[in-house]
Amino acid sequence: LILLLMCQSTSSVILEHFELLIRKHPVVIYFLTMLVGAGGNAGSQSTVLVVRRLALSATQRDRDGDPERFSVRRIVGSEVSVGARLSLVLFAGTFVRCIVFQVRGVECLAICLSMLAIVFTSTIVGAALPLLLNRLKMDPAHAGATIQVVMDISGVTLTCIVSCLVLGLPLSSPAAAPST
Repeated sequence: LILLLMCQSTSSVILEHFELLIRKHPVVIYFLTMLVGAGGNAGSQSTVLVVRRLALSATQRDRDGDPERFSVRRIVGSEVSVGARLSLVLFAGTFVRCIVFQVRGVECLAICLSMLAIVFTSTIVGAALPLLLNRLKMDPAHAGATIQVVMDISGVTLTCIVSCLVLGLPLSSPAAAPST
């Protein structure tokens, strides 16, 4: 847990790198907790479902002695489908929230596209992480705590990158660029 806490501190370093975004479009940062929270929740749901499938597969294999073909491709494909649909629904919900809070135009688009990218990414990472741990002969249940931190860092990064691209800002601040 201490290692995860230390990793989570990375978010402040990432935000520091995108100082220009924060200064010019602070409204994007106001939505950051919603965006990152949605990513963590979506990733956790995928993780729980995959860990459950792994446990059921192991139980079936132990009981019957005949291992049912466990398909990683089917699991990941299913989560990609769920992730795409969930992303679209949350995109719409984010749009409504932007309207309610009177965020319009490209800032609204940046926030909505950030939600889309974060939730889709989190469902895929949430599905892949327990499969990876299982493959490495580690307990896939450890993915539950890890996915939250991974998506906190990824969510902040994705929000800043997507927002800079949509809002026409450079991905690196002028202060961070080496002088020539």
